[in-house]
Amino acid sequence: MPGPFADDELAAFVAQPSPPFAQLDVTAMREGIAQRARQRSRGPQMQAVHELRIGALPARVYRPAAGRIPLVVYLHGGGWTVGNLESHDRVCRRLADGSGAAVLAIDYRLAPEHPWPASVDDTVAALRWVASACATSTLRHCPACRRCFMPTPTSPAPSPRCARRPPAGAYAHCLRDAGVEVELRREPGLIHSFMLLDEISPACAAAADRVAADLRAHLNAP
Repeated sequence: MPGPFADDELAAFVAQPSPPFAQLDVTAMREGIAQRARQRSRGPQMQAVHELRIGALPARVYRPAAGRIPLVVYLHGGGWTVGNLESHDRVCRRLADGSGAAVLAIDYRLAPEHPWPASVDDTVAALRWVASACATSTLRHCPACRRCFMPTPTSPAPSPRCARRPPAGAYAHCLRDAGVEVELRREPGLIHSFMLLDEISPACAAAADRVAADLRAHLNAP
């Protein structure tokens, strides 16, 4: 293993010079993400991809196959500040292809134009819409609503200790305590947002494939 990284390709990527994070403003960061997205390959062909709106919220559905298949709601990365549907298009296609599930990507509002909790409000609104839309023509191929998740006021909230973003293991424990089904996977030698680097690093590609395979197994469990 090349030092702390999972493969030589990832080590070379990390070694590339980049501007100090503190010198990048939001506009520059967004343009950088958009430029990198344009350089990626399209990703797996889908049976259908279509745009929709959840109220005023833009969204996109990726369907790897026709018929009744599970539905996954996907929130792109970017610290609630950068990123959009295009920046994570390839990730959504690979996730849908590998998991066999339809992927509903949400273009939630971003800070600083829309301060917190706008992104969280959008997420909750999207989840509630999905839970209510399973019987409608919009998502008529979504399986029974038992597979949809809708947060409710009676759901226990994570403790304040969890809200301070502890290490992944502790956070997973907090989620389990709150009644959330969690599977924690550790991928040594990878970096943040590794799922965006599948064309650069074989190790990142393999790890992303494992995420999709885990999702397929979970969604198809009895």
